[in-house]
Amino acid sequence: MVRGPHGRRAFCFLGNGAGAMKKVLTGVAMAVALAGAGQAQDAALADVGLQARMDALSSDTAAVHGFELGLLGALRSIERTLQTRYEYGMGDGLRTMPVLRLELGPRNPNPKAPTAQTLSDIMRNVLGDLETARGYLNQAAETDAITPFRLTVQDIWFDVNANGSRDAGEDVIDALGPILLGPWVMREMGRNGALEEPITVRFDAADHAWLTAYTHMLSGIGNLFLAFDPAPVLQDMTDKRAMLSDAPQIENTFDSVALNAEIDALRRQVVSLQARMDLLRAREDVLSQKARDLRSAEPRDEGALKAANQDLRQLRAEKIRPLRTEIRSLRADIAATRAKLAPSEGGARFEGFRTDIDAFYVLLAALRQQPDAERIAATRAHWLSMIAHNKVFWAALSQETDNVEEWVPNPQQTSALELRVDEDMAQGWQDILEDAENLLEGRLLLPHPLLPAGTGISLKAYADNPGPLDVLDWVHGIGAYGYAAKGPMISAQRWRAFQRLTGGNAGGFALFFN
Repeated sequence: MVRGPHGRRAFCFLGNGAGAMKKVLTGVAMAVALAGAGQAQDAALADVGLQARMDALSSDTAAVHGFELGLLGALRSIERTLQTRYEYGMGDGLRTMPVLRLELGPRNPNPKAPTAQTLSDIMRNVLGDLETARGYLNQAAETDAITPFRLTVQDIWFDVNANGSRDAGEDVIDALGPILLGPWVMREMGRNGALEEPITVRFDAADHAWLTAYTHMLSGIGNLFLAFDPAPVLQDMTDKRAMLSDAPQIENTFDSVALNAEIDALRRQVVSLQARMDLLRAREDVLSQKARDLRSAEPRDEGALKAANQDLRQLRAEKIRPLRTEIRSLRADIAATRAKLAPSEGGARFEGFRTDIDAFYVLLAALRQQPDAERIAATRAHWLSMIAHNKVFWAALSQETDNVEEWVPNPQQTSALELRVDEDMAQGWQDILEDAENLLEGRLLLPHPLLPAGTGISLKAYADNPGPLDVLDWVHGIGAYGYAAKGPMISAQRWRAFQRLTGGNAGGFALFFN
């Protein structure tokens, strides 16, 4: 059994529910956040924050800090999303979105109004920051200067309100813990003092490849988001919703006096019928108790029990159910009559779901757009690079012989988070990466239940000539016809095997392993 701190199963909190994009980005955020900065000489991370620590490392010309700067740069990309959300007051409403669903921390009392471009601008900034971080990592690799370093998790914090000081709610655990660990685990860790002891990690050359792979994963997802840029849809929705304020007012010609009299009459009927229902319910209780007494009596009188049950069924079928239906009908009549007096109340019932309804609409409408072909190609390229760096990572990890404050451990090591990985698990994940590479290269196809037998969807063909993803067309299959091919299909066999190896938590370990 793979277990984490205090004997609990490691990363069980990550789960394997919602959409893959959301899960991957959220997991990346946690992983990168825990992979922060090293020991500062002049500017301690715990005191000055990410940007100041990066500035201090960049000015230190006597040492090589490319690896550490790459980690800090990746962290900084997350911090900048939180700062923009603070600026525009984008808090709880983004909990269904990747990266942007992280706990915000402090809330802005006077936020700016977001525009249709705000989300897309955030994602463009993320991509730019990741490119910068990857530049540091690539430079370290090219100059053979991947210098290992240590960090303490509790030193990491996000300057959400950009005031330069470490405020309540800005610790990395505050930002990421409730989402990844869940409120129950957070309370448990608070009770048992799990976070009071420093959690220190030493990042080495293998972890450099791991982080580089993660930046490519995030960049792929960011490009996929912008390939179906939701900004035009959001702008269109905003413009059309503004038309509602100019909607003409139609005079209500219903007779309010007559309608109120009708409502009063209907309510009196309901009261009368409810009194009858109360008597029937009392009769039902008596019969139910009689049946229970007969059922438990020794010896049991089967004839009397059968008669009591028959009386109970007859009462419910012939009296209670018809009366209940009549009461419901009268109440529906009251609601319909009231709607004539205040027709605007009908839509108000759904206002609590407005954010979710809007998000669902924007998603479907954005996918119906013609995607940016260059962004789709970049998504595929980044994910292939992710897999290539993962191969480097697992090969380097297998050669390690030390066991000091490890991040991702090999089967002979233990991570600083007390996570253990056996040979089968390590190989199982590499098998999944092999399937993913074959899928991206078109050597394996995506199955579709409504395509002919032996025919699947080539992701490579789609990346070469991407088109809209109209949900109706793709559910039917017609949307996939232009990307169909005959050949071997990817299956869930390796994923299910990995699920077994991880004690049912394949999703959690997938986020950790990358």
